[in-house]
Amino acid sequence: MRKLVFVEDTYGAGFHRIIVEKLKDIGVLGNDFNPKIERLPTGKCNPGLRGKIIARIDREDTKVLIIVDTESNLNKIR
Repeated sequence: MRKLVFVEDTYGAGFHRIIVEKLKDIGVLGNDFNPKIERLPTGKCNPGLRGKIIARIDREDTKVLIIVDTESNLNKIR
């Protein structure tokens, strides 16, 4: 199964790579967990986001996680 993590933040891809490695080190994630992490810049309610994601999926057995930074504003979480 292919695993993709999309982050919208400029430094998000590098940050999440570090988090994944730390979770591996403490045993929360297995060493075989190696998602592709990339930045996918988006604006608020970006209608093109779906197409950008579909363009990166090349087979059916793909899991996608999208992470959006709310800049510590919990009222923006949806």
